[in-house]
Amino acid sequence: MEGIIFGICAAISWALGGVTVRIALQYLSPVLTTAVSLIVGFVLTILIVLIIYPNELHGFEASIFLWICLYGTLNFPLGRFLNYSAIRLVGVSRATPIFSTSTLFAILYGIILLDESVNLQLILGATIILVGVFLIVSDNNKVSDNNEK
Repeated sequence: MEGIIFGICAAISWALGGVTVRIALQYLSPVLTTAVSLIVGFVLTILIVLIIYPNELHGFEASIFLWICLYGTLNFPLGRFLNYSAIRLVGVSRATPIFSTSTLFAILYGIILLDESVNLQLILGATIILVGVFLIVSDNNKVSDNNEK
């Protein structure tokens, strides 16, 4: 149950983050917005680790460190920059559902790289995500650029 609560809290944080970054993007470029958010996030994360998890900094394997570095590169600077650019171009209400397709990629990578199992619920959930994203970004539901900017 704790994992579900954390997941919901993360979703709420990302939703609020998308809205607040949309405000910032009215005044700043996606590159500067990404840089500022990364610096603030880094400082806060280091403080949390030093206060709550000081012993976690010692003794993890180099291979694990490399995986974390790869994740940090793909998710934070690149992913965040692309995320902010999308929000600036199409608005938070259209860009954010597109980001939910990350679930589809996670399913695919989990099956291919981690040998995770496929079941009916997984296929049904992935299909619903695809249909939802299609409905949101289709021309019939398109919000004019003037309303989004």
